[in-house]
Amino acid sequence: MKLFSKLMALFIMGIFLVSLSGCSIDSPIETLEKYTLEIGVNGNGLVEIDGKKAVIGKKYLVEPESEIILKAIPFESAKFIGWKGTNITFPEIKVEMVSSQIIIAEFEEIISPAYAVNFIQPTNGSLTAAVDGAPIDSGAEVEAGKDVVFTAAPDPGYEVSSWTVNGTIVDGEEDVT
Repeated sequence: MKLFSKLMALFIMGIFLVSLSGCSIDSPIETLEKYTLEIGVNGNGLVEIDGKKAVIGKKYLVEPESEIILKAIPFESAKFIGWKGTNITFPEIKVEMVSSQIIIAEFEEIISPAYAVNFIQPTNGSLTAAVDGAPIDSGAEVEAGKDVVFTAAPDPGYEVSSWTVNGTIVDGEEDVT
């Protein structure tokens, strides 16, 4: 019985030693941890992650130390102003994932100036003005960059002799833009 107990003890120690033979105290333990990347947007725009539209508020699982390319794309009525919490104003950035992160793209509305368009009705006819095909009245505010089309309709027996714009005579017959 003593022999059996000694053999069993040696057998168990052998199994223990074999199981430890692949381990080293100095070798790091591998982790399966992944980081989360959450994208947010303040204003009118979207963000792409590696060329694909990001789902705002979704937590993406990302491998540690991987590099992600983010691109902020403003909608037509907005401009990109930066990444929240940073001084970075470039719309495309490369992010190295060294921890879980929440990254927010910030956009602001583009405010176009508007100008009053004033015109006077002639004595012998009528004058109309339109923006994008829609008629406007004298004094209407028109967004900068828009074309205003003026059309003169002379009374019978009369014709347009000249147009005066901001005190300067310009060429044109019945329509002036």
